[in-house]
Amino acid sequence: MLSKKNRNRRVRPAKPAWVARVLRVEWLGQTVASVCWITSVFFYGLSGTGDYLQLSAASAWLIANIAAIVTAEEMRQWLRIPTSQPAPALVEATEPQAPGWEPAEPAST
Repeated sequence: MLSKKNRNRRVRPAKPAWVARVLRVEWLGQTVASVCWITSVFFYGLSGTGDYLQLSAASAWLIANIAAIVTAEEMRQWLRIPTSQPAPALVEATEPQAPGWEPAEPAST
């Protein structure tokens, strides 16, 4: 039997693992830094090769941060890739594969 205290208590659903990773200080800090870097490049203007390189570096950093949110297993689930593939069947050769090759004789018991 549930006590009054337990009956009135609300149960929060568990957060998905990726939400917990997004809320980490390291991830938030790096993502905010990369977005600020991209914004600053546009704020000061794209006037030379160095500006385009900085934009590329900041964009790559942001993409890497976003890619780090999901694990390989979660990605397989989202893309519906089976996690275990059956092993291919072994095929026994009955025909000679090269000149002079003969199949082994079964061992007698």
